[in-house]
Amino acid sequence: MGGVGKTKVLQAFRPHVFFDDQDVHLDEAAKLVPSGKVPYLTSSPLNGMQNETLTQTEEATS
Repeated sequence: MGGVGKTKVLQAFRPHVFFDDQDVHLDEAAKLVPSGKVPYLTSSPLNGMQNETLTQTEEATS
């Protein structure tokens, strides 16, 4: 969801558990649902893959 606040989505979908890589989202989410942090380093090779996928998607929809 690109860094957008999650509380309204969690209230609507009422998941059994929520995972995120940002503490700011987990603090609020933990008030609604059991929550856990996913360790995700910006130096991870996956970060580059995500950016490539976003660029390809943007190019395909243009």
